[in-house]
Amino acid sequence: MKLKNITAVFLTATLLFSSVPVSYPSSIFAAETVSEVHAEIPLDSDNVRFTVVDYDTGEKIALDKEFSYFAIVPYIWASDDTQQNPSTVYLYPDSNPYIWEQTISEGETINAGLADGSLNDNYYLPDDYEEITRYENGSVDVVIKLKSNEGFELPPGSVRVTVTDGDTGELIPDEVFAKAPLTIGTNIVTKGGVTGPIIMVEKNRAVIKENLASLYKSADKFELYFDGESEIKVYDNNSMDIFLTTAPKAEANGDVNDDGEFNVADVVLLQKWLLAVPDTHLINWKAVDFCNDNVLNVFDLCLMKRELLEKVQTPISVTMTQTGGVMAVHYEYKAYQDGEKYYISYLNKRSASAPVVTEITEDKFKSILSLDYAKYIGTEDPRNGKFADEFNYHTVITYSDGTEKTTDVSISELIAMLKNWSKTSNNEW
Repeated sequence: MKLKNITAVFLTATLLFSSVPVSYPSSIFAAETVSEVHAEIPLDSDNVRFTVVDYDTGEKIALDKEFSYFAIVPYIWASDDTQQNPSTVYLYPDSNPYIWEQTISEGETINAGLADGSLNDNYYLPDDYEEITRYENGSVDVVIKLKSNEGFELPPGSVRVTVTDGDTGELIPDEVFAKAPLTIGTNIVTKGGVTGPIIMVEKNRAVIKENLASLYKSADKFELYFDGESEIKVYDNNSMDIFLTTAPKAEANGDVNDDGEFNVADVVLLQKWLLAVPDTHLINWKAVDFCNDNVLNVFDLCLMKRELLEKVQTPISVTMTQTGGVMAVHYEYKAYQDGEKYYISYLNKRSASAPVVTEITEDKFKSILSLDYAKYIGTEDPRNGKFADEFNYHTVITYSDGTEKTTDVSISELIAMLKNWSKTSNNEW
């Protein structure tokens, strides 16, 4: 394994029958042979406790950090080796151990499987993955032992992307990417020139066929455009792991009344509180501590008003023009709203007179508008026109008050969204 410093500029469930035997559980362990995790909390009657541990160390596994999805499927068996009703119960543990309030009668036993997709490449279920203990009060302990898959190798020429929430330390759920895939731009400088493949993440810890490792090994400069921290691991078979941690959200978001929105009502509430108006209460005072000094005063109010004014200027459309390159292209993209529908238009100004219009979802439209354009506006990308393909970019952001702001920076996230969500000819990219 090779480590190298990088620069982060931005940045139905079927059971795993192959590893979970569906049969009457043969291994019922005596209490004294069970791991110490059983004794952490005394169990009440009619409770089943599930504990997930590392097979070799016996230590509990942090499920929220290791897995973006983890579901236990319990099975209850009668004394004649037949299953008591097909299991339709899926348990999603929010703690480890996890308590399930369920009665297991004297003539019944229990074992558990995992729903398909629960395990990632780091763990697998060994044959003796279960330890089950029944106590005199009718409670049951189920220990599920996962074995570390240290020998797992990514396929040659592939990339695995793991994205962690910087606020919670947990893996970001796959449903987040299903609504709006994460796009990661790259800037790779080698002796042969400059390239910048775009990585599209549609599922956490997904393995993507993109041979970045060989480029990484020979690169003089390797940058990821991601809003957060980045770490890269490169392996001998030219595969790569990319670990991303999103930037923590600022605590001061202005939503002092905690209704999910930052608007004029929040400003009025803080102003009343500062004036000591009777019966004025701040539900979330940290949301307006813009000075970050644990004190609320007029300085926080001033910063709050300025923040709100900047927020009021919300983009309503984005137009990006791409020119140059070997073929001297001239493409124009525009993301906009018309009534209650959302669109991306694409026009090849060298060969067409009318644009090709693609309808997109509201979530995708919001993803485009919510990009942090403020950090690009009024700046010029020093790399613009200096890529091997010599493309130039010009983006116009139109706001709700009718004003427009521009930037000549090549915004990789915007380029990826417009390219992937509009109807364009692949040979034009």
